[in-house]
Amino acid sequence: MAHAYFSDTTLTPAYMEDEILKTISYEEKALGYFNDTSVSDTALFARTQYGLSTRIIDAATVSLIKNELDNGNVVIAPMAGRYLPNPYFTPPGPLYHMLVIIGYDSVSGQFITNDPGTRNGAGLRYSYDSLMSALHDWTGDKNTITTGAKRVLIIENENKSS
Repeated sequence: MAHAYFSDTTLTPAYMEDEILKTISYEEKALGYFNDTSVSDTALFARTQYGLSTRIIDAATVSLIKNELDNGNVVIAPMAGRYLPNPYFTPPGPLYHMLVIIGYDSVSGQFITNDPGTRNGAGLRYSYDSLMSALHDWTGDKNTITTGAKRVLIIENENKSS
């Protein structure tokens, strides 16, 4: 999604299916699995498969995320999915999930996201508090997901003017 955003590519079902299959193939070869990946694994994928410039913030806060968005960057956030108040998830929701933070609304105190896990995910909003409460990097174990670091992946906008 971040690559499509920066390359101004329209996300169609066919495009997304192709990209998902490429992702699965890459992860099986590079990591030996394709289910859940950490922020570090996702950063490696973004760099090697798409040539994107990435950084990781290990202790994300609302203000750090807003600053990255203000700088034209995209934020990929790992979530303990069942703690994320997404009204479109089929209950009980996914154990682990990633979404893309694309903006924020200071008046309502909400992050604006694109959530690939649901048909209604474009522009989905979460309060700062609810998103930050669910923010947890993959630990490798579904039983410890809520102990994962408050880590996010920054995809840098290399097209921004300095």
